[in-house]
Amino acid sequence: MIRKAELHDEKFWFRLDEHIPKSEFERNVRNGTAYILTDNARCVGLLRYGLFWDEIPFCNLLCIEPKEQHK
Repeated sequence: MIRKAELHDEKFWFRLDEHIPKSEFERNVRNGTAYILTDNARCVGLLRYGLFWDEIPFCNLLCIEPKEQHK
């Protein structure tokens, strides 16, 4: 399942994504461009995206917990 990231997901998020500052994570949560991937309500991955020219979506990052890969 995929759901929008929330501020309380910060600890999990930064375990997988060390490439953005906390302020950028918070902005992505507010803008709805950050998602958490779950399996039976357990966080297993994340996705964040941006917009080219403010309208064309592109995936910035897709990351899955190593132990959850290849399923």
